Amino acid sequence: MIVDYTDQFATTVLGYKFQYGAAHWQNLLDANDDTHLSFADKMKYLLFLWHDEEDKLNEYGATEGYTYTGELLLMVRSKLSDESQETKYNDAVKYLKSEASKVLDGFINCDGYRVMRWKKIEVYDEFDTNMDGLKIQFTIEFKEQ
Repeated sequence: MIVDYTDQFATTVLGYKFQYGAAHWQNLLDANDDTHLSFADKMKYLLFLWHDEEDKLNEYGATEGYTYTGELLLMVRSKLSDESQETKYNDAVKYLKSEASKVLDGFINCDGYRVMRWKKIEVYDEFDTNMDGLKIQFTIEFKEQ
């Protein structure tokens, strides 16, 4: 459920490229080289790495909701030859922090979802395609309407 919602929101509302799978599968991502473009013109990638799903049971043992814990990567292509981490931060990561807020808003503004934890961690030079961005660790509750 949460993967499908995230995919739909990321692709149709935000215009990101979405992919689901563990990190070793994400390494196979076919990402066009747009490193020569400005941040605004680069493709943004929302990679859903994993999630755990815990049923929330009522007093009769029926599922009335779920708690999801997992990780996303919000990334753009970068150059391995960038001068420093500071360059990578200034060219991508600081802008992705506001993009991460858009993803967060997608859960906050959707009926049934309640964000309990949203932690952003800077990551650099990830995968063979060389990507910089944020790892987002989350805990989100969903209650059936």
